[in-house]
Amino acid sequence: MDVPDNEIIRRRKERKRDLTDESFLKIGLSEYEKYGECQKNLPGVIVINGMKSPDQILEEIILMLKE
Repeated sequence: MDVPDNEIIRRRKERKRDLTDESFLKIGLSEYEKYGECQKNLPGVIVINGMKSPDQILEEIILMLKE
């Protein structure tokens, strides 16, 4: 899912924090910023706009699977 960094941070700040969030904020965010963008260009990687509604995302995935 492709979701802008500022939206990821906003969502994580709004929900109840757990160990996964703590780890992401300490290590994961910097790793994502360093490697996340380049992963989109790897062969076999499919990028889906994570800002769409769940129904739109599901429809997009179903269309990709049919191809």
